[in-house]
Amino acid sequence: MRYSIVIPLLVVGMILGCEGPMGPPGPGFGSLDDPSVMPAVVYTYPPMNSTGPYPDFYVTDCDYGLCSFYSLIQIRFNKFMDVTSVRRALRIHSYAGDVRTDTSNVISVGGDVVLVPPVDASGSTTGVRYRVGETYYLIVDSTARDVNGNPLRGGFATSFTPEPFFRVVEMNPADRSVEVNTGITAGLVFNSRIDTSIYRHILIEPPVNTRLGLHYDRRSLYIFVLDQWMNSTTYTVTVNADAEDAEGNTMASAFVGRFTTVDFGISTIEPRDGRRSVPLNEKVYIYSTGPIDSGSFRSAFSIEPSTPGMFSFSQQYRYVSFEPAGGWLDRTEYTIRIDSTLRSRTGDRLPELVQSVFTTGPFRVTDSYPDSGQRYVTRLPQIRVYTNGPLETASVAGSVTIEPPVPVTIELGTGGSFFSVWPDAQLSQGTTYTVTIDTTLRTPRDVRLSLPYVFTFTTLPYE
Repeated sequence: MRYSIVIPLLVVGMILGCEGPMGPPGPGFGSLDDPSVMPAVVYTYPPMNSTGPYPDFYVTDCDYGLCSFYSLIQIRFNKFMDVTSVRRALRIHSYAGDVRTDTSNVISVGGDVVLVPPVDASGSTTGVRYRVGETYYLIVDSTARDVNGNPLRGGFATSFTPEPFFRVVEMNPADRSVEVNTGITAGLVFNSRIDTSIYRHILIEPPVNTRLGLHYDRRSLYIFVLDQWMNSTTYTVTVNADAEDAEGNTMASAFVGRFTTVDFGISTIEPRDGRRSVPLNEKVYIYSTGPIDSGSFRSAFSIEPSTPGMFSFSQQYRYVSFEPAGGWLDRTEYTIRIDSTLRSRTGDRLPELVQSVFTTGPFRVTDSYPDSGQRYVTRLPQIRVYTNGPLETASVAGSVTIEPPVPVTIELGTGGSFFSVWPDAQLSQGTTYTVTIDTTLRTPRDVRLSLPYVFTFTTLPYE
């Protein structure tokens, strides 16, 4: 499915958004369909009989240091062309046999421009990798015709060498990126296969504790940071000029890429500022742009009204959660503050106080099973009741009423915000039962259910 979607997206990007080289001006609309004018190729990209690398030749899609590459070859004619005949006449050739034309997806733009998506031997547009030093030939034979039926006399052939030497094609984060997340896994993508011998040719300044790894395609290299990238730091990644690919091809010059990490700060507080009707069992999450110093966090954090609770720090100290003991009070405005005494684990200081204000909602039942009004319920159901706050265990049993009356066993669920009601024996067949949860149900902070909750269900009418 992805294969059939990629090409239209590429066309939109190349035609509407690409800032790459444009072809020469055409001969004018009057001659594009003039039957006395014979068709000819007036422009190609890559340029005719040229050597790369070519700017804007690849459309890249990078994620977690791994990139997919798409490329389109552009051919411009001096005439409106019959696209069906052009598809049949087109081919890409190399002595390595590694790239060919996907004729089914050749696209005409405006009638005089043709976009040719190359594919690899398996037919993938994302897997195309031009070999280092390999020359490719673009051929349009004389069976191509314009809209007037005139043939491309003598055909057309040109050559191009996209990758004349071993090189870095892409760095993640991109060269000269700023405000880069300190938890990022960096990566380098090369134009040919590499092996672990390249590790010794890679230098990162300032030094950082890293582990390098190869992606399964052997063209991408991961840079895992074992600690964290430092905040507010410009890093330089260098691949020395004497680096070689797995086939011994060398680089024309060293690769040097730079990126700057984000300043230390609080990126998000959940619940978000201004949020209303927050559940009484919801935790607070504080996300930072760098590893948090736990000691300074405890003194920098405050909440009004004062609420007891427990902090939990993520493994890399990138976020902190706060769970209120016994839940929040209902219909209450809370203010969370983290003041500027907060430090990162590398000593960076929070530049200014950060706060979030939210308001809790009433204590209520959020869901139940069976659904109210449900029919044909098994005669030995597990009745479940879910709430938006932690439950005081002692209040649960006395808050539940079932009509007609049946003996039951009640169990508090994991997490403390729901409970199950198990009939001690089979319920009567074809009978409608009414379950009521009254306002004696409460949280450990003595917040009572705001309204009684009632639901009904009907059992199976047979044994």
